[in-house]
Amino acid sequence: MKEDMPRTHIVYSANLNFKRLPSYLSSLEKLGLLEKVDGPNGTKYRITEKWRIFLRRYQDTFSLLDEGERK
Repeated sequence: MKEDMPRTHIVYSANLNFKRLPSYLSSLEKLGLLEKVDGPNGTKYRITEKWRIFLRRYQDTFSLLDEGERK
């Protein structure tokens, strides 16, 4: 997610089920990975710095694993 996204965009970009989405969003909010942003065009969601840090570490980990396979 590069910007604030409405629920519909999240569902389609992540190939999720609309009925399950509220549960996923709630869990991510409780973990501090996602925040809800209420604006003039409705509710949108934004990833937090905590999620960005997690993604960087996740990518770093897989980069290390990939380098190990090439040796």
